Parts: sequence; C-alpha cells; structure tokens
Amino acid sequence: MTPAQLSRRDALIARSDAALERWPDRSGPEFEAEMGAVAQGFEDLAHSADRSGDHRDALERSQVWRYAGNAWFDLGAGRDREKLEYAASAYRSAEEALAEVHDAIELIKLNYCYGNTLLKLSEGKDLKLASAARARLAAALDLARVHMPSGIAPLESELGNADQIVALLSEADGLEGRVDRLRSRVRQAEPQNQHPVEEAEALFGVLRQEFEKEKPSLEPTRRAGLADFMERLEDVVRRGTSEQSLPGMLANRGRLDGLIREFQAHIKKPTLAGPGTPAGSRNQTILAALQELKSFVAAAGTDPRNPAGMRESAMNLFARIARVTTAISKAGADASQFRHIETDQARGLADEVRLYARRANLMLARPVWAHSSALVDANRVFFAGGPRIRSALAGATQALGLELADPAPTGAEPEVQRWHDLRTSNVSVFDLTDESPQVYYELGIALALGSQLLLLAPEGRRLPFDVAQGVCRYTRETDLHALLTSELDAACYGLQVRPAAESGLPATLPYAERLAAANPANALLAVALKTLRMAGTDPVSFGNALNTFNSYLGSDAHAMIYPRWPGSYPDPSTPRCFAIMPFRPAQEPAHAIVASEAGRVGVRFIRGDVADGQQIVESIWQEICRATHVTVDLSGFNPNVCLELGIANTLGRRTLLIGIDGTASDLKHALPSVAKWRCHTYAADPNSTPEFQSTLRKFFLAPPHAPTHRHARHSSIGAGSSSGRT
Repeated sequence: MTPAQLSRRDALIARSDAALERWPDRSGPEFEAEMGAVAQGFEDLAHSADRSGDHRDALERSQVWRYAGNAWFDLGAGRDREKLEYAASAYRSAEEALAEVHDAIELIKLNYCYGNTLLKLSEGKDLKLASAARARLAAALDLARVHMPSGIAPLESELGNADQIVALLSEADGLEGRVDRLRSRVRQAEPQNQHPVEEAEALFGVLRQEFEKEKPSLEPTRRAGLADFMERLEDVVRRGTSEQSLPGMLANRGRLDGLIREFQAHIKKPTLAGPGTPAGSRNQTILAALQELKSFVAAAGTDPRNPAGMRESAMNLFARIARVTTAISKAGADASQFRHIETDQARGLADEVRLYARRANLMLARPVWAHSSALVDANRVFFAGGPRIRSALAGATQALGLELADPAPTGAEPEVQRWHDLRTSNVSVFDLTDESPQVYYELGIALALGSQLLLLAPEGRRLPFDVAQGVCRYTRETDLHALLTSELDAACYGLQVRPAAESGLPATLPYAERLAAANPANALLAVALKTLRMAGTDPVSFGNALNTFNSYLGSDAHAMIYPRWPGSYPDPSTPRCFAIMPFRPAQEPAHAIVASEAGRVGVRFIRGDVADGQQIVESIWQEICRATHVTVDLSGFNPNVCLELGIANTLGRRTLLIGIDGTASDLKHALPSVAKWRCHTYAADPNSTPEFQSTLRKFFLAPPHAPTHRHARHSSIGAGSSSGRT
C-alpha cells in the first residue's frame, strides 16, 4: 500500500474510534451517518489497495478489509442483519488477502471477528452458520494459546456461547426428524379420531417417554438441552401452535433463564431421606446453606462454557454434598451425629467449594515468610482484634466445635505463626473496632490469600475506607455470643468469592516460563513446563501441572495462592513503583522526592489515589501485583497503608519501608509483624535528609529479589468493538 493509502487508513481508524467514543450506544442518525461514511471509506480504500497492491502488502490489505468489517458490524450494533452480511463479506475479502501470507496474530483477530459475526447471523437457528462460527473461534483459540495469551479469555467466552448454541441446535435438528416419525406413528395408530391439538398432545406424550428413557445415558450438557426443548415443546402443545419450527423455539433466552432458575429451586429443596432437620433448628440452617453450595456447583458442572476439568470437579462436589445433606436429614434431631457430620465432612466440603470458585485466580507468590505447603483446617478460626471480641469469639467457637488459633504460642516467632495460622484457618475474623495497624495488615494478607472473612465493627463506627467485604455491626447491647455463633456459621458455609469473569492463569504461565528460563540446566523443570503449557486454561489441569512445576523449582519454590481476585505479575521491561502512602499534605514533599528518584532511573511512579478501577481495594491489588517496586510510607500507621503492605508482603514484591522521623521507634508497638525490617525515615523537610534520597536511589537501581515476567494484559481481543476491533 502507498504512503497515501496508509495515511487514509489511519485517518479512518481515528474517525471510527472517535465515533465509538462519542456514541457508545451505537445508535442515532448522527452515529449512523458517521460510521456509515467510515465503513464505506474502508471499503473504497480496500478495493483501491487490492487493485494496486501485490503480495508484499497482503497483510495491510487484509487488515483494511477487517477494519471495514468491524465498521459495518458497529454500524449495525451487532444486530442489523444487513450490516452483519456486509461485515461477513468484508471478512471474506480479508481472508482472501491473508491467504497470501501467514500472520498468526492477524489470523486470530480475523477468525474472532468473522466467527462472532457468523454466530450473530445464525440467530440461534441456523446450525450450519453456528457450526462455522464455532470452527473459526476454536481455530483462533488454538493460535491464541501460543501467540496471543491476552486473547484467550474472550475467545473462550465466545467459544462457550458457540458450543452451547451448536449443542442445542444439534439436538433440535436431530429431534425434528424424530418428531416427524413419531407424528407419523401417532397418525397411523388413530388416523380418523384425533383433532390437531389432540394429535400434538399424543405426540408429546410419546416423545416425553422417549426422552425419559434416554435421559440417563446423556451427558449433562445434552441432557440440559433436551430438557429445555421438552419444556418448550410442552408449552407449544398447550397453546395449540405445534406448527412452529423447533429451532425457533430455542431462541427465547429469557424463558431459558427462567427454567434454569426453576431447576435451581428444585436442587435447593430436594426430597431427602430420613426424618429431616427440625424446623427452625441450626441443623436446618446449615442444611439450607449446603443446598445453596450444591446449587452453585450444579450450575458450574452443567455449564458447557466451563472447561472439562472444572465440570468434572463440580459434579464430584455435587455428589459429595448430596451425600452429606442426606446424612444430615437422616440424623434428624440427633445433635451428636450432626456434630460429627459437620466437623468431619460438611465444613471441609464448604471450603472445597470456595477453593473451586477461586481456582482460576491461582498465582505463584514469594511471601516474606516461610511458605512450605499448608492445608486448611476446616474447624480452625483465626482472629485479629481486641480482647472483648476475642473473649466472646472463644465462647462461640467452643459452642460450635471450632478451634480458635492461639494469638501467641510459646516458642514460635509471632509473625511467622500468625502467617501460618492465616493460611491454615477456615475462617478469619477481624475486629475493626480500633483501626489497629496490625489488624489491617493481617486483613491485607487474608485478602491476598482469598480467606473467608468475618469482619466486625461497632454500629456507627465509620471505617477508614472500603474493605471490599460486608461488615457485621454490633452495639453495646448486642449478645455477642449469639451474634458470633450465627455469623461464624454463615462464614463457614458461605461463598463470598464467586468466579471472576477473567482468569489469572494466562498471566501465571509466562511467569512460570521466566522461572524455567532462569534454570536452564533443570531438565525436570523443562518437562513440567511442557505439561503446564498443555494444560491450557482448565484451572484443574493447570493447578495440578503448576504444583508439579513448582516442586521442581527447589530452593526457588513459590507459594501457590488463590487470592480474592485474579492477579498479574510485574513486567521487568517496564518497571513500576507503586507508592503506598497516607494522602496528607505533610507527606507530599517526601513523595515528590520518591517520584523524582524513580523517574531518574526510568521507573514509572504511581500513587494509590490515582490507581485505575472502580473497586478501590481491587484496583490497589492490581497495582501491587504489577509493581516491580513498592514504597510504603508508614507515617501515622494509616490503616489502608497497613492493609496494602500486607498484600505486598504476601505477594513478595520488592518493598521499601519509609516514614517521617519517629516512625521507626513506634514500629514495634504499632505493627509488630514488620518490626524486624528497617524503616528509612525522613525529616519534616525531606530535602534536608540526603541519606533518604541515597536509599531511594539504591532501591530503584537494584534488581528485584525474585524473577518477574512480562505482564499479560487481560483485555478483550476486540477492545472498543464487540466485533473484535484491534
């Protein structure tokens, strides 16, 4: 393509991006006029380039055609069939041009765009189009696993949608033939005596018998599709509209959602053997909570969008919870038998469900404490806070058959023991009454570990910031024993963290590759890495492979954690300093120096008050994950600063403690878990403390103590466009 043509292309891209930003809902006459001009402009440019180009600029010509398809897609907001046809035509031309060259990244983008468009054109009715869409998305995903990790998550999502549509349409396609044959059988049996509606009712009865006979042999996804079909067919029979095509009946997604909710209701209230739990009893409350967990894993186990390993694990959990709920029902009012079931099985199962929900958040971390493998004790509770709440909590845990971790065991380093107790406890209780720096520091550790939390604070007490968790409030008149007993049950059997839309696994694989590259002589590590790559994005397979890989790291072995949110890792090619600090005028001069010293050596400086994201703690989490350097200003021991330090220490980020004069002497009392680390102080006028600047300079120049890797951004392949704009 000529320089003039390339300039024209860039101008059209800028116009398209501006239009999408100005009219995000992709509607209105002004948007249609502007985007229509852009789409036609891309087409005209593409035709011109095809006439004047040769094989050397085939890639650029293919891209222009793809941009044209994106513009047509956006012009129709992904719904207008005529515009979708125009988009598909442009993508076909892009594919013809791309046949002259091989570019994996462009092929991923084109197949994503083309596949998404074909799926829209299928309208949930056309099996041929839906299958073609699925094939393109699957091909794009295979390439993305090797060449474009950031595209894996959106491709998996779209492929899951295509899989579901193809599965349902395949069932409908096969069943239409069976319906015709069954209709013929019914007519042959009673050709003279039935009216059309009566014939349809007879047909439905025969088909229902066939479905019930074959249902046990079907896989969960297909069985769910057939069940949905039977419900829709029954509705058609009742309305007397049996002439409607069966694929068309599958288009009503709202009805499908309602049927799924109905299915979930049946799971929550099954018919169980035995006398059942007494009405209003704690046994009944626990049984209901377990039924909620069973509903969650049932939905996960039958969702075709989930990887095979996750579906299998979910159905295994479903069967195990079902056995426990049956045992509880059989136990009836027998308190001793119920206690055994609870301590031996039920609490452990609930913890397994919570781990299942966080499996895709799996990360490798280098905590500042010893991190040998540790198992969660389902009957153990961790506590951080004041003596009044601890006393009440001790009584509640004893009543429930739970163990309260000792706050200061003999012969153990307190900070190491606290870390171990946090990792091994089923529930972590935090008393936020006094804004204790140590409590908030340990809360940060718990968030990074993905712990199940119970947070407490007096009614009316304003917390210093959003702690990313509901807080249980109490008053002076509250019966703390009763409150804590109830809230502990809710925490032991609740599901606070649901699966995130994005996975942390695509970021963990490149980090593992960096670790392997740093140990080229370790042949076992190379083999384990190959297994890890083959595991793909199935969290179960990936977790098993990562555990093996980590075991071969020897002295460089990491802690495997399942945090509250998906994480990421620092990018060594673009060093970042995240400044954890209290946002007060007194600290501004010092942080101006921190920013200056970071910038002097090419380290990007980021403050917590400008971190991206709507959820404050989660956005802070992401910034700490990506940081190659973290400075922590402990002046005044601000609670949010202490919480963020807990996160940084759990991940093992390179950290420098700083603070105004006097901070170091208060460290042992205010924050005993970090008292062994040096805090570098500065004067009220930090420019008068040259050693402070020297310390910062050394900190930023020194390499991180642990390997880092290039951060894999979790952005859609089609950023800015539902059709796949790049």
